[in-house]
Formats: sequence, structure tokens, C-alpha cells
Amino acid sequence: MLSHLQPLVLFGWLLLATTCFVAWRCGGRPERSGAALVLAITLGFALAGSITDKSVTRAVYLLLDGVLALGLLMLAVRHATRWLGVAVLLQGVQFSLHASISWPLGNTTTSTPW
Repeated sequence: MLSHLQPLVLFGWLLLATTCFVAWRCGGRPERSGAALVLAITLGFALAGSITDKSVTRAVYLLLDGVLALGLLMLAVRHATRWLGVAVLLQGVQFSLHASISWPLGNTTTSTPW
């Protein structure tokens, strides 16, 4: 119900905000762009969690994952830094997991594919 107020979720938000702040404060242009992108997409995920229709929520999650992956890929191609390459690889894994879980978007009665 109020999953955004659970201690583990609040710790995750604090960790994400701290990481984005440090990247914004101490990093160069690629780090600032990456921090802004991650923070914007994370806020989009938080807002998408309030949608009542679960199939629409899963589709929005998948769309947001794709936008984050594309944004990180564009940053990695433009700036060619190691941390961006690792971030793109990890985002690809997360996108694949969300896609495999959400594949039958309209069918909520089936179990997970594995």
C-alpha cells in the first residue's frame, strides 16, 4: 500500500540521492548528465507506481527502462568512459529481466516464464 515509506525503500532513495548528488557535485559533464538521467527516470518509476492498472504499470516500467538504457547508451557513445560502459551493461540486464517478466503485458493470469 504505502511501499514508498518502508525503511528499505527509504534507504534506497537516500542512497540514490546521495550518489546522484556526489556525481553532480564532483563529476564532470558525463557524470552530471548520468545523474540527472537516473534521477529523472527514478522519479518516473515512483510516479508510475501510483497507476492502478497493473498491465499499464508494467508497460510504463518497461518504457522507462528502455529510455534509461537508451540515454545511458547515448552517454557512453559520446563520452566513452568505463563507468558508463558498466552502467549500460547493467541496465541491459535489468531491461532484459523486466522484459521477460512483463512479456505478456495484457495477460496477468500466467505465472513468470521460468
